[in-house]
Amino acid sequence: PENIGTHAAQVSTFVGGVGSSDSASWPTAVERARAIARTTHGPTVAWIGYSAPPTLSRAAHEDPARRGAAELGRFQRALRQRFPRAQHILIGYSYGSVVVGKAAQQDYIADDIVLVGSPGASADRAAQLHGRIWSTRNTEDPIAVITGPHGGIHGPEPTSPAFCATP
Repeated sequence: PENIGTHAAQVSTFVGGVGSSDSASWPTAVERARAIARTTHGPTVAWIGYSAPPTLSRAAHEDPARRGAAELGRFQRALRQRFPRAQHILIGYSYGSVVVGKAAQQDYIADDIVLVGSPGASADRAAQLHGRIWSTRNTEDPIAVITGPHGGIHGPEPTSPAFCATP
């Protein structure tokens, strides 16, 4: 973002999930960020600022999300200072949505929060998060096995009607 000044209309941050701290996964994160940037026509950050669980079994723990949420909040506040007039979009993918959900409960860290393939956002309802809340998942996504409309490992599945996010 160094060459765009402070005049971006939208600034997005992508937070990956399980295995995203492994340097072998970084090219995928960069490609996802590029796809988001092409869609939004604004700069996008592939944020790799937390120690993501390395395996699905480790993703049952909340500690990485709690620690990551604190760092993400700091990062997003700095991004808001750099781009004060931009629309800030925060996208959490899989376990990254747990990190995003925890961060969005504490602070208004983005205008739009997008939860993708989420095992839960550590909240019972979208109203517990700050910003406009969006959710999506592929109907074939195996994440549905560990969550549901009434709760799962990290809360209700954000695409369930009871969560009240915009699909």
